Amino acid sequence: MSNFEADKSSLREDGCTSVEINHSIPATEKLSKLPLSRVKIIVKTVPSVSLVTSEALASIGFLCEQFIQDFCRSVIEVTAQEGKKTVTKQHVQSTVQSTQKYEFLDGIIE
Repeated sequence: MSNFEADKSSLREDGCTSVEINHSIPATEKLSKLPLSRVKIIVKTVPSVSLVTSEALASIGFLCEQFIQDFCRSVIEVTAQEGKKTVTKQHVQSTVQSTQKYEFLDGIIE
């Protein structure tokens, strides 16, 4: 049974089907290409964090990867708008300064 399938025994008297969703991630399936051991080290630098589940690490790794991809797309877009083929530090800085969702990165890239 897949994560979203219901078996015939779950059919209720009112004709509706109750579905059990399996939220666990199979060990063979990787969400992120980032090494989870590194993600864990970074997460543990937060003083209020003492324990982190493997599911949380996988989610954080996946979301970090998505953020990096989105940021890179934005930088490439700025580079293309300037008619350039090579990304430079100035393109990265321009992206950070011109895009509100990246303004928290302002000052990091010198």
